[in-house]
Amino acid sequence: MNPLAFLHKRNGSIKSEHPVDFLFSLQGIKHYRYKDISKTNCQRMFAANDYYNELSMRCSREYLKEHTKAMDAILSSKGINIQEVSQLNLQLKERIDMIHESDMIYKIASVIIFDTTENPHDYDYKYGQEKIARFKKASEKNAFFLIKLFKITVGLPGISDSDLLMYMEVGSKINQEHLDVISTIISKNTKTTDSSKTSESQSPTV
Repeated sequence: MNPLAFLHKRNGSIKSEHPVDFLFSLQGIKHYRYKDISKTNCQRMFAANDYYNELSMRCSREYLKEHTKAMDAILSSKGINIQEVSQLNLQLKERIDMIHESDMIYKIASVIIFDTTENPHDYDYKYGQEKIARFKKASEKNAFFLIKLFKITVGLPGISDSDLLMYMEVGSKINQEHLDVISTIISKNTKTTDSSKTSESQSPTV
């Protein structure tokens, strides 16, 4: 395929100097990927590397921030709950072998795949979120669209599409369960800490 001319909303008309593959049309917008992903411009690749790191760790940056927030809440409470610490540690262990969850695939796809309204040399995080929302909407209509994105961004999984879809649904469910546990721990320990501070402030001075 010959390099295409791309129209960018801010930068005007530019050309991709490397061959690209047409992938699909979504909401009337054509989407592409570099035929050789290694030719992806460094600015766009930096974003891709961040998301691939999350994929490798099975942990998003947002998840790790919530995890550390929960640990801080436990360590700041009056009595450290070892069971809660153990539970958070167990969740990290579970994630090591966890199947990729869908949100990570959407993130990577938003970088690797670009459309005719984008500058393929750059990555706009705000527009990336719009693309993620568009991809999710397409997956709601056709669950196997997510599998298509998986194959484009990660590669062939070596299992059937239906099995991969099931595993990813399980991964997303586990991720939500982990986040619910973290949220409960933060809420519980924050209330305990606040109650302790209130009691101390109300204690009569001698």
